[in-house]
Amino acid sequence: MLRRGFNGIALVSAVLLVLAAGLAAFASHLDPRKHHLSLSNAFHIGLIHAFSGQWTGSIVFFNDPDYGPYTGSIIDVGPDGRPAASQVLWHVGDYGAVRRTRFDSQGEWKHKMTAWNSPGVYYRHFVFRGRGVLWTVMVSLGHVMIFFGVLPALWAVLRLRDRWRRGPNSKGVRSPIH
Repeated sequence: MLRRGFNGIALVSAVLLVLAAGLAAFASHLDPRKHHLSLSNAFHIGLIHAFSGQWTGSIVFFNDPDYGPYTGSIIDVGPDGRPAASQVLWHVGDYGAVRRTRFDSQGEWKHKMTAWNSPGVYYRHFVFRGRGVLWTVMVSLGHVMIFFGVLPALWAVLRLRDRWRRGPNSKGVRSPIH
């Protein structure tokens, strides 16, 4: 019974792996500003082409369908040249997390940003005084494919191990997962 359940879950995982690979190939043909699935007024899901050196596309979650997912641009240029107050949460090479607050000439905050970069994961969250919120989360489809590829790979390893244990002509010992 346990083996049948494992086989079923591994099969579903393999199907999802193939689906994720197909989405990765298809992502370069879509613009998430035009082609996205809206689950509410403030939660949208789309696909975006390879981003920031990734070899696959990404699944992107964002809140503003008119602006689309934030993928990096100039948000604000201050005339007074005042630097933003930054708090680096962690930083290693090109990856890290940071919080930044930009102030106007009167010392009032204009916008706040929280950012996270790690291999295959991109997050930006902006709060603009008087204008609302803009956020984006992108996850590489390569990560999704690795996640869904683990169980089919384990299934294949167990299957090969069973064949090796049985030998060429016997119906010997089965795997511990039956």
